[in-house]
Amino acid sequence: MFQKSIGRDEGLWLTPCNGIHTFFMRFDIDVIFLNRQMQVVRLCERLRPNGFGVICFEAQSVLEFRAGFISDRRVRLRHVLEFLPGRPAGPGPIPARFV
Repeated sequence: MFQKSIGRDEGLWLTPCNGIHTFFMRFDIDVIFLNRQMQVVRLCERLRPNGFGVICFEAQSVLEFRAGFISDRRVRLRHVLEFLPGRPAGPGPIPARFV
C-alpha cells in the first residue's frame, strides 16, 4: 500500500487472510489465494487500484504480486506453493516456487 511500484520478483504474503482490497494502491496487482495446504484456490489478474477487492472463503492466505506475475510464471489453479531449502536468516527473499 502507498508504494509506487513493486519489483518483478517481489510480493506480499498475507496470512491469515481470505480477502483483499486495492484502496490506496498505485498500480495493478495479481492476487493468488492459497488454502491451508498452500494450494492455489483462486487467481485474480490485473486488479486495478482503488477497488473493493475480492474475497475467497476457501483461502487461508493471499499473495500479492505486480500485474503480470500470474501469466509470466504460468501459475494455475491447484498449483502448490513450495518453499525451497536455503532460506536466508533475517529479512529478505524467501526462495519458493509453484509446482
